[in-house]
Amino acid sequence: MIKTLPKTKKYAKGRQVDIQDVFEAVGKLAQDVDKRFDAAGEELVKSVGKLAQDVDKRFDAMEGDLLEAVGKLAQNVEGRFDSVDKRFDGLEDRVGGLEEDVSYLKRNMVTKVYLDERIGDVRGDITELVHRADRKFTELVHTLEDKDVLSEGDAVRILGMPPFPLGQHTP
Repeated sequence: MIKTLPKTKKYAKGRQVDIQDVFEAVGKLAQDVDKRFDAAGEELVKSVGKLAQDVDKRFDAMEGDLLEAVGKLAQNVEGRFDSVDKRFDGLEDRVGGLEEDVSYLKRNMVTKVYLDERIGDVRGDITELVHRADRKFTELVHTLEDKDVLSEGDAVRILGMPPFPLGQHTP
């Protein structure tokens, strides 16, 4: 069951208010509130738009500064890489020279086996020369003994000396 509102109602202080007037007042208040919200909304939209523009300007300025800083950093890094490249080129040249030196040494280096063989050959040659000289020396001592320049005792003593001592004197 639907209750109908009375057209008028008695309120405090004996005043009567027409319900239609209340509805009209509430409607007017709602319209005023709507207008205020619309105006506030428009102001808010304008403020947000202006704020967005300000933020865009700031970001544009920051973007320019940031791009400039990144550009300088890139140039600095590129310069350093150029310096490193030059240093590596120098190292490559030096290493190339070392490789050539090592190759030369490998080609021309004497091995231990070769040295041992050569030393053995030289030792044999020296020993042969000493034996020849000793034979000549022995022959000289015998000749001096035969001509009575040396006594037999002196000849034995001389021939008994190193490097090839003779155990006995043979005339």
